[in-house]
Amino acid sequence: MKVKVSGALFAAALLTACGGDDSSSNNGLNISINESALLSAPSQPSLTSATVNDADSIILHSRNTGSIGDSATLDFNYLAQADVDNVLVRLTSGAEDLDLSVRASDYSVNEEADTFSSEEYIIFDAANNVNYSVSVESIESSGNFELILTTLNRETLKLAGGENLVKHSITGNENCGDGPYSIDYDDYSVINWKKGYIRTLNSDYKESFSAAEGNTFTIKSSDKETEDGYSYTSQESYTLTVNPETAVISGTGSGSSTEVDGETITCTWNLTFNGQVLL
Repeated sequence: MKVKVSGALFAAALLTACGGDDSSSNNGLNISINESALLSAPSQPSLTSATVNDADSIILHSRNTGSIGDSATLDFNYLAQADVDNVLVRLTSGAEDLDLSVRASDYSVNEEADTFSSEEYIIFDAANNVNYSVSVESIESSGNFELILTTLNRETLKLAGGENLVKHSITGNENCGDGPYSIDYDDYSVINWKKGYIRTLNSDYKESFSAAEGNTFTIKSSDKETEDGYSYTSQESYTLTVNPETAVISGTGSGSSTEVDGETITCTWNLTFNGQVLL
């Protein structure tokens, strides 16, 4: 069973029924990240515009527009001409619930942004001469879309004032009675220190700081679902500390859950975070 972590640090495994907290917190941190420790990329690079159809090639620093039918998938090919860190893909559309994914021909990248929105983002590192399939999928809608392929910057990400993009390396273990199993992956979040919240890259989950002091904040959350003999409960707590001068962020977290659906499955997890504020 996969751990059902609800904290905003884990875009790959969150979105619990509670849906997060859309408000800002009274528990903000009065800090500012040293700009010299961040990537110097406030503005979107100049983009080449193109109209694309299924199986077309796209290039770095391009704005691609097209249309997609109902229950369809369009695949576009990006061949990296050099090693490029922090390639950013942004999908926007007026159509309902389009999904974005990126997969490498050498299997080094396999990323999905599967939210209920049609504004989705994926960040990945590209390797020279590797082909990447950038896919747009419609579930039950159709319409026009825009697909931007560029390098990481605040403008394309639509970061609000006071928001910083953070990359986390997350390691640890989980045990659901048949483990333990190791956890090791990278993830992104957006943090507003002064307003006291953390959200996912794709804005599908947002959580206010439960407590904050100095350069440290804590997030505590719980979830409870019951329906027709089924129940799910979880509790978790994460504490992270940022160094405003170096933009390094680190911390630990733990949680547990119990799911009852004919049988009872109890899971526990312990995590360590090491990351960097990028923008």
